Amino acid sequence: MNLAVLSALLFGLAANIAMAQPIVLADFGGKPLPWTQDLHAGSVPPIPLKRIQFTPAYPIRTVGMRPGSVHKKVLPTAAAMPIFVVGYDSQSFAWLHHNKQHLLNTGAHGFVVNVATSQQFARLQEYAAPITLSPVNGDDFHQHLGLTRYPFLIIGNEVMQ
Repeated sequence: MNLAVLSALLFGLAANIAMAQPIVLADFGGKPLPWTQDLHAGSVPPIPLKRIQFTPAYPIRTVGMRPGSVHKKVLPTAAAMPIFVVGYDSQSFAWLHHNKQHLLNTGAHGFVVNVATSQQFARLQEYAAPITLSPVNGDDFHQHLGLTRYPFLIIGNEVMQ
């Protein structure tokens, strides 16, 4: 058989297989199977969903990071969303004040890596509002990204102050 004819037949067969309708092996009409009836019974009250409350332990200290100048840097991998890092210090407050609109425009989420008390964190949250802040230990920023100073913003794979 000619190679061109064989190729055309195989191509036509592949196209028919690709467009074939699925074969229904069983259709129970939307009714639950007998052994799952209790799972669908209306007599069982639904389990209420609760939001897990995270309570950080203060003080939050990141030994390898402190306030200072951050030089623009390109990271090997990109962040999934814009994030920024601050602490409870005058440089971070000034940086937040200067960059607040840009942080809002980019939808950045903030991480507070050095804060002594929950009252200090609350004050920083009020200052940054409506931007979301989370208290975290910043050792991962230090160890995995080599960052030793903050405040900084990461957009994509760029770190900038």
